[in-house]
Amino acid sequence: QTADWETYRNDEYGFEMQYPSQYTPREFDNTVDFLKNNDDVALGVIIKIKKLITGESCGSKQYVSELLVAGDKVTFGSVALKNIEQEVYQVKSVYGTLPANLTTYIPTKDCITSRKMIAISATSNINEYNQLLSTFKLTK
Repeated sequence: QTADWETYRNDEYGFEMQYPSQYTPREFDNTVDFLKNNDDVALGVIIKIKKLITGESCGSKQYVSELLVAGDKVTFGSVALKNIEQEVYQVKSVYGTLPANLTTYIPTKDCITSRKMIAISATSNINEYNQLLSTFKLTK
């Protein structure tokens, strides 16, 4: 289903992924989101590069555990992504009556040195989110 998709590559943070050709990636600060062409409605998939602060772990399980907020309905567990050897965790968060947010945390290959974690989030189009995630690769 992804044969005609475009490839987005980010050399600064060392990853690439595919996306449907009717969307355009938009970069700003440490964030990439995907907008449908000629529309202001986001695909619902956002990639954020998070700079870890002192004490935060490059292991995504510990990192995710440190993010959990009392009172939120949160579930998390490990996921397997092709071409990624590090541990990868997903968090599903529900804040009151808002739609559930699904976030996957992936340490960069040089996380120990760079102190950077990649967070890919979606609040809608979860099937397309999972397809995008299945094409994600660390490149450096």
